[in-house]
Amino acid sequence: MIDRFKRSHYWILAQKEILPFHLPRLDGMVDQVKITGRCASTHIIYETMNQYGQMLSNANAFYREPPEAWDRIAQCDRVCELCGWCEQHIENLGFK
Repeated sequence: MIDRFKRSHYWILAQKEILPFHLPRLDGMVDQVKITGRCASTHIIYETMNQYGQMLSNANAFYREPPEAWDRIAQCDRVCELCGWCEQHIENLGFK
């Protein structure tokens, strides 16, 4: 179950999650990527694997990133309460 903090700060997940369109950036650096959602239905797992195989999607079940998010987050000092960029630019899809 998603706790209240994650519901109100869903954009913090972008600091650790790997989305399908991130995969080309990781080529040659990692051999495996863990995909969240192992408790999902077979249909959802299949669709998720398909999205990662295509390496195009900028979203998961919870949020969508703008194209510039990777570079912004990679250089982030993680002082979210002062910055606010992720909160303003990452779209909430599932944490309602």
